[in-house]
Amino acid sequence: MALTAENKSTSSASGSATDLHILPLDGLRGFAAFIVLVSHFSNMALSGVDMDALIASPSALFSPGGVQKAAFGVFGSGAGQIGVMMFFALSAFLMFHLYFTRPPTTETQKKFVISRVARILPLYYAVVLIGFIIDQTAPFPFLDLTPADLPAHLLLVGNVSVLWTIPPELAFYLVFLALWRFGHRRPQALYGGLAVFIIVWNLAPNFWASRTFEFFALGGLLHWAYASGVRLGFDRAPGWAAALGFGALFLTILPVVQRSVLGVDLVQSGWQSERVLLTIAILFLLVLNNPFLQRVFSIAPMRFLGKISFSLYLTHLLVLNGLNHAGLLQPNIFSFTLAAGLAIVLSYGTYTAIEAPSRESIRNALSKRSAAATA
Repeated sequence: MALTAENKSTSSASGSATDLHILPLDGLRGFAAFIVLVSHFSNMALSGVDMDALIASPSALFSPGGVQKAAFGVFGSGAGQIGVMMFFALSAFLMFHLYFTRPPTTETQKKFVISRVARILPLYYAVVLIGFIIDQTAPFPFLDLTPADLPAHLLLVGNVSVLWTIPPELAFYLVFLALWRFGHRRPQALYGGLAVFIIVWNLAPNFWASRTFEFFALGGLLHWAYASGVRLGFDRAPGWAAALGFGALFLTILPVVQRSVLGVDLVQSGWQSERVLLTIAILFLLVLNNPFLQRVFSIAPMRFLGKISFSLYLTHLLVLNGLNHAGLLQPNIFSFTLAAGLAIVLSYGTYTAIEAPSRESIRNALSKRSAAATA
């Protein structure tokens, strides 16, 4: 995420935590998590409904609840993948932003690993174990984890449900350590290599189904653009134009819109679309550079969603499946408000009870052990 991308640092050679903290990215992370929630809600609430036909047929809008069904239908059929891709790009951006300017010494890289482990693993393992128990005992599923699935997920190589994003996230960390070690003294060559990787990846035949590393590379390039002062005029765009542009661009990469307008099935093609990559890059640059969007994504509710985004991502399916089992998941605003509200409450609970305290405890314990070892 990165579902778990961190936006603060205690200190660095280049500045304090406040210097490094980019407030709008908190809100952007919250936005990405919310998109995943909306998408999964839409898929469940409109199960069995042909969303493409619903949206393409004007007469369907005049049927009972037609407008609400169409509105939620736009965000179904895999739209949550866009949120995940934004998470991956955001994770890479923040890793480069927080760490890449520091010398890649053994100590700084050790601190990076400690920070990442403390951030992701406690909640992940809690969700895996609790999810497994619920899946074996409750009348409705949480993650659909079977006994055969459990060992792979405990070994961090499983891919059931939302847990599939964790192995690529961990792989990102290993790749970043290598890039940091070998590219710190030649940053321009490194960023050029990331650009070449993206170009070759899109031109060469697809020999690997996963495109997660492409969005990791995109996050690195977005950091280069941000650090280099690339603005593309977005900083001078009026607020209303920036907001409309962000909304319109986001809608164009929703899978249902892609199929209806462009005839491209992003889900079936494994998201093989340069348009998606370019659009997400523009969305990032708009949020980073336009003063109005900076304020929008920095408001307290957006930053709150960003704070609990990892918990929201990992736990929201428990709420959705429970409401679906109770027959309370319907394609209308009341049902969605109930689902979103309960998911946010649950996420805040897991954040305060598991994610935040375990993160601090592990960081403190590993930092003390590291300090003792080097004393």
